[in-house]
Amino acid sequence: MRQFCFSRVCSVITLCVFFAVCGCASLGTPPLVHPSRLGMELDISAILDHAENYTVYFSARSFNPSALLFVPKDSPYTVIPEKRGLGEGWNPVEDKTAITTMVGIIEDRDRLEHPVLKALLRPLERGVEPTAADVLGYVYSCKSTYARPVDDGPNAYKVYQIPEIPRMGDRDDEILWWRGGFRP
Repeated sequence: MRQFCFSRVCSVITLCVFFAVCGCASLGTPPLVHPSRLGMELDISAILDHAENYTVYFSARSFNPSALLFVPKDSPYTVIPEKRGLGEGWNPVEDKTAITTMVGIIEDRDRLEHPVLKALLRPLERGVEPTAADVLGYVYSCKSTYARPVDDGPNAYKVYQIPEIPRMGDRDDEILWWRGGFRP
C-alpha cells in the first residue's frame, strides 16, 4: 500500500514538472514590455512633454480612465483601437490638456498597483527578440492589453480595451481605509 501511494505521488510530481517546463517553454514575448527592454529610456513624463507627437486614446470613461494609449504619429503601423460604445473601448482624447488630468486619476486610483508606461508590441513569432521597430504604441496603466492583426492591411493591428477599473470613494489618504462607494 505504501509503495502504491509513493508511486502515485511521484507520478503526479513528474507530470507537474513536465507540464510546468513545457508550459513555460511555449510562452512567447509578452504583449507589453518595459521600454528599457527595447533599449529605450522612456517614461510617462517624457511622453507628456512630447504629447503632440502621439495620437492619444483613453480606455473606459474620461472621468475614470483605466489606461492611456499613446500611438506615435509617425508609426509605420495602423493601430485600430477597439470601440464598443457607451464609454467602453478606446476613445480619442480631444483636449490635450486632459491627458495630465487622466494620468493623475490613474496614479491616484491605482497607486497600490503602481501604473507604469509599457511598450505595446505587435505579435511576434516565438523566439524572436523584440526591438523598438516592433512597438505599436505605449500604454500607461496597471493592467494589460494586447494587439492582434486585422485584415485591413499588412501592418494593421487592433488594440483591445482595458475594462474600467472601479474607482473607490471616500478614501482617507492618511491611512488606507476604504469606505466603499464610487467617486465620479
